[in-house]
Amino acid sequence: MVHYINFFATSALIWFSFLQKYLFWLKLNLISFSFEVNDPFSEGLRKTLHLLKDQVNNSL
Repeated sequence: MVHYINFFATSALIWFSFLQKYLFWLKLNLISFSFEVNDPFSEGLRKTLHLLKDQVNNSL
């Protein structure tokens, strides 16, 4: 019984971390898209966002 609880807890944690990374990736895409459409900020901020997106993509 304990093995089943450990298995389900572990799989729930894995799915939660994957979902958290995916939602963060989605937020970054929406933020960078809004900067590309209407660019009130500097080019450096956009480059930083693209680097963050690349790091998140590599971690997925």
